[in-house]
Amino acid sequence: MPNKEPTTPTADLINALAEFENVKANKINPAFKARYVSLDALLEACKPVLHKHNLALIQTLVSDEGKVGIETSFLHSSGTSFPFGKLMVKAENLTAQQVGGALTYIRRQSIQTACGISVDLDDDGNRASNTLMPQAATRTGAEVFGQTSTVKQSYIAGTNNVR
Repeated sequence: MPNKEPTTPTADLINALAEFENVKANKINPAFKARYVSLDALLEACKPVLHKHNLALIQTLVSDEGKVGIETSFLHSSGTSFPFGKLMVKAENLTAQQVGGALTYIRRQSIQTACGISVDLDDDGNRASNTLMPQAATRTGAEVFGQTSTVKQSYIAGTNNVR
């Protein structure tokens, strides 16, 4: 139920972020024996908190020069938008299934970052740089994901950590 007391969009965002709890991994990637949280479980944990604070999660598919990704933001009921940047991957030479898998992974990582949520253990990306781009271990996170200057997070290459 949305908050009925008069608040500001920024106050609602701060209160929502303070209310989020970490989410337990609920899936196992059989190929890599890695535990991760499903997109469904992550959304189930986030949407009620956002709604309570007059916020909605908006994730938009974006593409640019051979890259695909997700732009994540929160939209307040007042119309105020809180952008959290874009996260993109190179889509060249990927099958449609690989692109779909990469987008799901990016959605999860973007939500976790925007909401300040940690998952107990998540390497479903299997050191994403190794699975999607074999030479990525020697690249920076920005190079691996083709991040634009609007991204307010950075990927730590060789890990599943975003800072």
